[in-house]
Amino acid sequence: MNQEGMDHILDQAEGLHSSPHVAQKVVHVVRDDDYDIVEVVKLLQCDPALSVAILRMVNSSYYGLRNKVDGLRQAVALIGRRSLRRAVLSFGIIDRLTAGMPAQIYLDFWRRAFTTAALASRLLPHGDRKLSDQAYTTGLLADLGVLLFMQVEQERYLPLSEEFPHGRQLTQAEIMTFGFDHAALGAELMNRWGFSAEIISAVREHHGLSGSAGSLTRLLQAADTVNDFIWYPASSKVAQCRLLLEQEYQMDMNGFIALVVDMKDLITQSEDIFGVKVLAEVDPEAIRNLASHLFQQQGGPTAVSEATPVAVEA
Repeated sequence: MNQEGMDHILDQAEGLHSSPHVAQKVVHVVRDDDYDIVEVVKLLQCDPALSVAILRMVNSSYYGLRNKVDGLRQAVALIGRRSLRRAVLSFGIIDRLTAGMPAQIYLDFWRRAFTTAALASRLLPHGDRKLSDQAYTTGLLADLGVLLFMQVEQERYLPLSEEFPHGRQLTQAEIMTFGFDHAALGAELMNRWGFSAEIISAVREHHGLSGSAGSLTRLLQAADTVNDFIWYPASSKVAQCRLLLEQEYQMDMNGFIALVVDMKDLITQSEDIFGVKVLAEVDPEAIRNLASHLFQQQGGPTAVSEATPVAVEA
C-alpha cells in the first residue's frame, strides 16, 4: 500500500475540513436511549454550522410543524435519537466532504450511502436496535474515500469513476493509479478521527466477502453486494447475490421483494431528512423483475443493462 500517497490525500483533506469532533461527540452521547439533551445542546452550540443545519432540518416539511422552532433544545427533543444521530453524521461529516462535488458524483455517493445504510440495518437477523444504528452509520460512511479522492485528486480520479463501475473494478483501478483504494482511504480517515476499530474494519473490507459470519464487516459486505445488484443488475451478479441471501439470511424471492420495498421506505425517510433526492419514479413491477432475475434457476442474461442504474421506487 502506498502509505505516503494516502497520507498526502488525508493531510490535504484535513487541511480543507477540520476533524468533526463535535459530530463525533454527539454521536457518542446519543448511543443510549436515555441520553442527556442538555449535554447534546451544549455540544451543538460549539459548532454553529451544525446547529443551523439541525434547526433547518426540524423546520423542514418532513416534520410538518405548524410553528417554527428557534431553539436547539426543542429541536433536539423533536428530532429524536436516531434521526439526530444520522443528521449529525450527515451534516457534521459528509456535507463537509461533498462540497464542490460534480452533481453526478454527489448523487451517486448519496444513493449508495442511503441504500447500503438501509440494507445493513434491515438485514440484521434479530432486530438489535443498537447494532442496527451502528450498521446504518457504517453504511452511510462506507464510501467516504470516494469523496476524499474527489476533494484532493479530482483531475485524476474523475475519469476512473466515470469509466469503472463502483465495486471491484473501481477499487482495482484505484490501486493501479494510487496504490490504494477508496475503502482503505476512508477507513484511514476514520481511524484518524477516532472511530471504533469495528467500524473502521467494516469500511476497509466492505467491497470484499471475507468477513466472519455475524460481524459488522460481513453485514456491510452483504449490504454492498445486494446494493450493487439492485442498482446495476447483471447476470454475472445473480449467483453471488442469490447464494448470499439464501445461505446467510434464508431469504427467498418473496423475502427479497419485501426487503427491497422496506428498503425503499427507509431510503425515502433518509431523503426527507437529509434533503437529497436519489430515487426516481419507475414501474413498481421493476422490483418483481429484479427478484425474478435474482432467483432464476438458470443463469441466463438479465433483461436490464448493466450500465443503467435501476431505481427501486415502489
